[in-house]
Amino acid sequence: TTFAATAVVALENARLYNRTRRFNEQLEYEVHQRTRALQDAYEQLERLDRIKGDFIAVTAHELRSPITVIKAYSQLLQKKEGEAHGNYDDNLVTGIISGTNRLHDIVNTMLWMVKIDSKALEIFPEPLEMMELVGGIVKGLTADIATRKQRVIVDDSLTDLPSIVGDEDALKVVGMRGEEVLEK
Repeated sequence: TTFAATAVVALENARLYNRTRRFNEQLEYEVHQRTRALQDAYEQLERLDRIKGDFIAVTAHELRSPITVIKAYSQLLQKKEGEAHGNYDDNLVTGIISGTNRLHDIVNTMLWMVKIDSKALEIFPEPLEMMELVGGIVKGLTADIATRKQRVIVDDSLTDLPSIVGDEDALKVVGMRGEEVLEK
């Protein structure tokens, strides 16, 4: 009787062990499948991100040529001498030039985004004077400020600010985003 009871317990333990082992194998299989699915999804996202970056870069480069042509012809129209332009025509040409400048800035920003996404952006920090930096940004926004009948007052206390270390081109890109703030 004792042997039979021990055999029953042993058989039950073997059955439970076998069941636990199969359950464990099933869980391991499912974990492996899910891990593989996550790896596949991650690879797909990386591929899509590369495609997106390539698309933006190609689009930006392709837009540069027609924008440059429009800008050049608009500037020629603006500088054309010998003909009397009406105020209306001058405003149209100025609007075309302003629009092409904005498009050019957008294309450049797109290229900056691609560089940032691909970790290819190189920053070249150098000492910069705050007054010159702010003055350059305000000068770049002068036409938009005037169009909106607004004004910008640069406080004289900026002349006392110390120089900073930064990448002038990168800071100009950030400054150009000020145009979007003015539009809102």
